[in-house]
Amino acid sequence: MLNKEKMKKYILLVGILVIGVLGIVGMYTFLPIASIDENENTTDESLPPMVINEIKAPIIKVNISLDTKIPNVPNEMMVYKTRKIATKEYAIEIGKKFGLQEDVREDEKNFYVIDKPFELQVYKPSGAIWYADMSRMYGNEKNPKLPSESEAVDIAKKFLSDRDLMSGAIFDKIVVDTKKKIILDPNTNKTIYKEEPYDIQVFFRYEIDSVPIVGGSKLKVYIGNNGDVIGVFKVKRNYESWKSFKIRTPNEALRILKERGIHSVKIPIKEAKVKGIYLAYYE
Repeated sequence: MLNKEKMKKYILLVGILVIGVLGIVGMYTFLPIASIDENENTTDESLPPMVINEIKAPIIKVNISLDTKIPNVPNEMMVYKTRKIATKEYAIEIGKKFGLQEDVREDEKNFYVIDKPFELQVYKPSGAIWYADMSRMYGNEKNPKLPSESEAVDIAKKFLSDRDLMSGAIFDKIVVDTKKKIILDPNTNKTIYKEEPYDIQVFFRYEIDSVPIVGGSKLKVYIGNNGDVIGVFKVKRNYESWKSFKIRTPNEALRILKERGIHSVKIPIKEAKVKGIYLAYYE
């Protein structure tokens, strides 16, 4: 039981309401998020005080109107614990999936497996993995021949499945990275800037109980010349059910949004419309 267990440090995965306001995402939590120290004997099953990254921008009061439907949400949501998975043995296991057999090095924050030009980092706090062929990343390949977007998705899925890294991943979106290249315009004999693609990133997301996870877990595959996978970034924590808590209703969350206001941008805003509301887990 939770009140008898001497627990390792973990983060609580909690439910939030995501409110999209004119393209600005304001996230108002239904529940707080907290960490519990590994040396603490916890006897209180209530949630500790909320800790969430603060947006460093002033808050302004504007007229906020609703331009979307209020979603149906449950009365309660399960809060999940996340367990640490980053160990030296885990780093060795992940390295083997990418064909890396070198010794594991470590510092305070990461484990490393390096066989140049290939590098693998396993982040200790989250268990996130970063694998890359550094000779081909960040636009190092000249005039790469890239696959179509649909082909890129198939390539990413096969690469991940072959290495048992696809479990639970749901395709999200495609992003094409570009860099500016200076060329000579033959018609004007002047130099111009031209955007040229150098890789395709295939994004995947994760869900718990059909509810999306935001703010942390993600999976991204970088695809370069000739459809080769040149990089993978993955964050997927181990979740364990903890306890159900009551949540605020969408109307309550909207009231808080109107009372608090939104974070300002450089252009003046007098009115904002809420374009979307959905339930999500935040970690």
